[in-house]
Amino acid sequence: MAPKKGTTNNPYGRPRGSKNKATENMKQAVKDLIDSNWKIIGDDIKKLSPKDRVAFIEKLVAYVLPKTTTIEGNMNNINYNVPLTDEEVKAYAKALEEEINI
Repeated sequence: MAPKKGTTNNPYGRPRGSKNKATENMKQAVKDLIDSNWKIIGDDIKKLSPKDRVAFIEKLVAYVLPKTTTIEGNMNNINYNVPLTDEEVKAYAKALEEEINI
């Protein structure tokens, strides 16, 4: 029988949020490759047409800047005219986190 969602058969497995070593090694290898060939890459970029250069840079930006996401939540029951207590803020934050599965 499969374990419940969110549990594992290996309680001593990789901790949640820890980095995958193979992925980290691959990222470092790609970084080293780019660093060692940066002048050649720069020269090649200069040879591109303006349209292709912009397209290339646009693709690179996706690896540097975080992707944007839309977050939706139901906050219809909040009275915006009354200040919230710390406990109310925490309760609303927890409800919103649960709603968007954080």
